[in-house]
Amino acid sequence: MGKWSNLSSLTLILLVANFLHTAESQQSFITEPTGVSVVIGQTITLLCSVSDKAGSIAWTKSGNVPISIERNIIDPNNRDRYSIIGDNTAEDFNLQITSAELTDAGDFQCLVTASGSDPDIQSVSATVEVIDVPIQAFTTQPSNTNVPVDTSATLQCSVVDKAGFLQWEKDGVIISNDTNILDPALTTYSIVGDSAQGTYNLQILLAQESDEGVYRCVVTAAGFSEQITSNTAVLSISTSGQRLEILPSNTVAREGTNTRLLCRVADKAGVQTWLKNGQQLNEDTNVIVADDRYTIAGDQENGEYFLDITNISPDDAASYFCTVSGVDGDTPISSGGATLTVTDAVSPDGDYPQCVQSPSVDLREGDNVTLTCVSYGGEPQPTLTWMTNSQEIYEGVFQDLGDSARHDLTLVLTPDLRYVEFTCQSSHPSYSSPQSCSIPALDFELEPTISIELIPTDVLVDEDESVTVQCAASGNPAIIDYTWYYNGIEVTSGDSRFVIETTAARDSSYLQIVSATDSFDEGVVSCEARNRIDRETTYAVIKVQESNIYTIVLVAMILIAIIVFIVIFALFIAPCLYSKHMKKSRVSNDENLIATISDKLQHNFFITGNGHVPSGDGKSRRKHRHKRRHHKHKVIDHEAKKAEKKLKAIEKDVIYEDPDSLRTSSKKHSKSDLYPEPRYVEYPLSTPRKSIDVEAGKRSTRASLDILRPLSQTPELKTIDEIGKRSSKDRRSGSRRSSKATSSSSGRRQSSDRRSSKSSSHKVSLSPGEYAAREEYDKKLRELSDIREGLVDDTKSKKRGSRVAAST
Repeated sequence: MGKWSNLSSLTLILLVANFLHTAESQQSFITEPTGVSVVIGQTITLLCSVSDKAGSIAWTKSGNVPISIERNIIDPNNRDRYSIIGDNTAEDFNLQITSAELTDAGDFQCLVTASGSDPDIQSVSATVEVIDVPIQAFTTQPSNTNVPVDTSATLQCSVVDKAGFLQWEKDGVIISNDTNILDPALTTYSIVGDSAQGTYNLQILLAQESDEGVYRCVVTAAGFSEQITSNTAVLSISTSGQRLEILPSNTVAREGTNTRLLCRVADKAGVQTWLKNGQQLNEDTNVIVADDRYTIAGDQENGEYFLDITNISPDDAASYFCTVSGVDGDTPISSGGATLTVTDAVSPDGDYPQCVQSPSVDLREGDNVTLTCVSYGGEPQPTLTWMTNSQEIYEGVFQDLGDSARHDLTLVLTPDLRYVEFTCQSSHPSYSSPQSCSIPALDFELEPTISIELIPTDVLVDEDESVTVQCAASGNPAIIDYTWYYNGIEVTSGDSRFVIETTAARDSSYLQIVSATDSFDEGVVSCEARNRIDRETTYAVIKVQESNIYTIVLVAMILIAIIVFIVIFALFIAPCLYSKHMKKSRVSNDENLIATISDKLQHNFFITGNGHVPSGDGKSRRKHRHKRRHHKHKVIDHEAKKAEKKLKAIEKDVIYEDPDSLRTSSKKHSKSDLYPEPRYVEYPLSTPRKSIDVEAGKRSTRASLDILRPLSQTPELKTIDEIGKRSSKDRRSGSRRSSKATSSSSGRRQSSDRRSSKSSSHKVSLSPGEYAAREEYDKKLRELSDIREGLVDDTKSKKRGSRVAAST
């Protein structure tokens, strides 16, 4: 039991000893940074020291921005102002920031990385506040001055953001405080200028040789501003002749920069020259050395002969003298030597120049693009030049910002700049060869163009057939998609009427109409092609034509319709037209017949009122002519009225019953029913047909007995009563004629009576008007018959008379 107790105690002691040893050997902070507030331009120091340091120490800003590793500053933007200071043996890693800027504000930490058994450690966070308070500084400093005696001399001194007192010193003795001259003996001295603007120029009136000396301007410290002291200036007084009013002063310039050495001559009489270590550079304004970096500037009318040196090189370091040769009693004059010190150029930061393009994406023709070339660090600042890969130089806007330089080139994107690579070249005295940076070749979209075409433009398809329409498109940028529309409605994959296929290259899309029904006729198919920034649409009209079977059926139906029309025309329309034509023909023939009867009645002198041929004496002929005229117009009027009634009946398509006719047929009138069929007079064959000239109304007419034949026929009577009336009248008329004539007339009437008796059974009921018209017509026919019989009897009497005379 005691043994195990001793062992446990030993183990505990070893563990404690090991813990103590480990605790003593682990890295830890001795000093940690604390927060600080500074004014712009001041220096900031943040402390950090570590004991038993095993890992690497680093400074960070705002928790994640590394500033340094060990004693190296890795922030390229602040390497000239940031540094790690302290004793290496004491393991001090203090961060120092000079010329504090507003961007330096933030939280800073010192940390040590883990190593072996030592874990990483972090200091407390130290907040740095940078206050934007102006710091006094000189804007104008005094310079060497040479003035003639009894003239005014002015030494310039201007301060910005002045906080302390401004004092002038002569040969190290303060002679003024702000605007007050402290030495009462200096009555010709005064402070001139706008003190509110920080101008405190020292003016000496009626300068004397006693006023010569070394002057400087000092501003005392105050607030956050430290004391500042200007350059020294030598005042020289010329007593007579030509003299130097402004003298060159010592100058320090960096390689690659420019500088100017001043010299002004009053009452100049000789030739002004600049000497470089005793070597003459010019004669007045004429530079006589073969170096175009040297020029004479200033207003020569006022005696100004300034020496300008550009792109200073180490060879320019020398002593420079401004001299004027003597002439005509004026002694030569010369300034003291002004030393030009040339310091080595400070190379820009190694990571520069850098090129940036803004904007760099989604560019199109006509856009504005700015190419920026920047360089940080270095003294002087490098010269930045933009050029293309074809060495064409482009001028932009160059800015020397003191601690950096930039060259901005703004371009308007035109087609000739597409895929052109731009390079920024940086030239600096410290470079053995120019440094450069480039941006990728300009890649931008030209003015959007889409070319689109539908094939075919007019889609002609047979009904119920399939057809495919091609939409071919190209553009810049490239085509990315197609959309089909039918009558303005988008065609989707779920529409079974269509099938859409697009090529992998997106150069064509195909729309298939599965079955072109009649509903597709005059439909509009539209294709829309799109690229990334534009779209274009075209369309085609679908025309569905009926299939051949429908065409054949249509033609067959048309032919059948034509045949049916012809049959209907032949069976119904043609007979009607023919009937109308015949009616018109009958009316025309009736009118011609009326005219013929009238003409014969007027001109045939054989027809007389008493039925006798007039004798040869004039008295008898005149008597006969008188009777004929009196009777003629009655016949004509009656025949005309009757013909008019028949024409009206024909036009109304009704049956006209001739009142003078005995026919009982109910049929429509035919051509032969218009007038009674004539019966011709039977003449003896031995009777010669003689023609007799008869004067009638100053007309000579030759007539034959044959013309009476159409008028001699008697129409058939329709009733027994009228047959009886007619027979009795014929008997009365026959009693006045000769017995032979009576016998002949009676035979004919008997024949007529027999014919009438045959049709007497067909008794027709007539109106009173129709009976009256028929009686009038029969009366006229009987008169014509009497005339005919009288003519025949007269002819026979003449023949008998001739035979008797011959026999005697």
